Parts: sequence; C-alpha cells; structure tokens
Amino acid sequence: MIERILVVDCDYHSLTFARQALEEAGYDVLTAGDGEGGLRAALSERPDLIVLNGVLVAGQDSLYRWLGENPRTADIPVILLTPGSEVEEGWLADDHLLHPFDAEQLLEKVRRLTVEASRRGTPISTGNSALDEALRGGIPVGSLTLIEGEASSGKSALARQVIWEALQSGLILTLFTNEDSAQSLVGQMRRVGLNVLDYLLRGQISVYPLNLGRLRAHALQTLLHAMKWGIRRKVTVVDSLSAAVAHSSPEETRRFFEECKALCQGGSTVIVTLHSYHATPDLLDAIQPLCDVHLRLHPNDARGASAAAVEVCQAGRNPAAIGTTVTLDLEPEAAPLTVPVARGSETRPNGRRMAG
Repeated sequence: MIERILVVDCDYHSLTFARQALEEAGYDVLTAGDGEGGLRAALSERPDLIVLNGVLVAGQDSLYRWLGENPRTADIPVILLTPGSEVEEGWLADDHLLHPFDAEQLLEKVRRLTVEASRRGTPISTGNSALDEALRGGIPVGSLTLIEGEASSGKSALARQVIWEALQSGLILTLFTNEDSAQSLVGQMRRVGLNVLDYLLRGQISVYPLNLGRLRAHALQTLLHAMKWGIRRKVTVVDSLSAAVAHSSPEETRRFFEECKALCQGGSTVIVTLHSYHATPDLLDAIQPLCDVHLRLHPNDARGASAAAVEVCQAGRNPAAIGTTVTLDLEPEAAPLTVPVARGSETRPNGRRMAG
C-alpha cells in the first residue's frame, strides 16, 4: 500500500502543485527542494513512493543514483518527472510523467504503482504447477534461488520459464547470461507469440551477455557490481554462474552469495544457475543456508531430453517439500530471432545496437 509519498523537486511551483494534488487525494506527503534534502528524507522517513524531478537524475552523484545504490532506499518505487517529450536513455524508473502535468495524471500513476505494490508479495511462478505447489506458489519475491544441475539438465530452460512468468506478472527484470542463452530466451518468447522488443523498449527487461570466463578472478566482483547497478530492477537472473565460480575460491563464492542475499533483503529477487560440477559438497554447505530456494535438476531417463526431474533441496516457505521431486517439461529450442539494424552496426541478443 502506498500511503506516504516523498516529492523531490527543485522547481518550487511544480513541487507545491504535486504536494497539494497528493494531499487532497489523502496521501501523507513529504517534500524536499534538492537532492541532499531528498536523500535525508528518503533514508529517515522510508516513504512508500518518491516523485522525483528528472533534473536531479543526471550525473554520477545524482540523487537517483544514491537512492538506487543504497539498500535502504533501492526498493522504493520512483516516478520521474521528465522535462522533455521523451524519456532519456538510462532513466529506468518505475514510471515517468511528462512535465508539465495535471493532478489527475499524477494520481493515475500513483494508483497504478499502488496496484503493483499489492502484487509484490505474490510468488513468481516457475511455469510448472507441481513445482509451484511444492514451493507454495513459486519463487518468493525478495528471495535468493539457486538452480543447480548437470549440463543439458534443463537449468536454463527452467530459468527462462521463470523469466517468462515474471514478465507476465509485470515485474522488471535483468538477465546476465552468455550469448547462447540470450538467443534461447528470445527464441522461447518468439514461440509463445511475444515480441521481445516490446519488453525491451518498455524497459521491463534488459539482457546483458557476459563472458565471465574471460574475466577469470575478477568475474564475481564485476558481476556483483553490475547487479548492484541494476538494483531497481526487481528480478535479477544470472545464467550461468559456473564460469565465474570456476575461477574463484569457495570463500569468494560464499561472499558473492552473501552480497546477493543482501540485495534480496533490500527487495530484489535473485535467481542463479550453476553447473553441479562446481557445486561441491563444501561449497553447498557454505551457500545453501543463504538460499531461500535450492533446486537440483537431473535428466529424466524415462522421457529423455524432453523432460527433467527437479529435486527440491531448499524451500523457504515450505520446509516439508524438501526432498520432493517433480517432472519439468522442457520445450525444444527455437531459432533465435534476429533484429534488423542499420548498416554499420551489429545486433546484440538484447536487440540493442552497437556502433560499428
């Protein structure tokens, strides 16, 4: 429920107008006229929503960046008041409102985010009813999930099913993956009739192909930095962590999972896949207590490549489900979707264009 709203605006008339409109609608309104005052109010008062003038977004030391990097404020939804007719690249707020605006436009945005806030406690479906039942609805929002299995056991397929369900629920998502998995995700969306560009253009999903093997000893820290940069995006999926773990010590991997857990405590949902070869007993003893959900996939000998057996090793909401095994249907891969771009550039799996 959104009850207390912080308005941060260096334009006095705009700030006064927004405050009056929100107070007349029954909201408890806090105000600040600059970034420093806005940060103090956000940290001390923990509002349910922040309305922020886009002028305060730009720059390395902007209020927008401070809010996103602080675990205490990172999960607070933000409506940006944009000064122009277009939303600037990188302004990945929860919603935008073109300036100037009228009272009803502002209240409509607040009501929409109120509905979204009421859904945040709803688990993310895995796309498998039996697995959802074992997990009491699916992957809990604000949880850390480990999906582990051998090569071709269905780890990425399960991760893509969760991504699909998260997008269907309106959640904002970031995927860190290798290029093959990125193209597989696009192919799966294409099969169900979804144009992945719709989600990319709306800013609901960002796909970042990473070659963690090349980063070697720096892989985990580089990945963690990227994850923290995208903390406002409610769901983060890493498929797969194997190459990074291969070049890291068990202690470094444990610290990575501890940092992921801290992100979850700030409101993010983190889902990580890992090859079983790297999930040694000692490592699992160290990281499993940090995971809310741990799923281990095994090839289904009875049904071949079209299915996998999912063993529930950790189920935070339903400890009684530990040891349960369900069958996961795996859809065959489709050809990746190629997004045409202008000459002199190359296509990335997330549809973005890189200058050539």
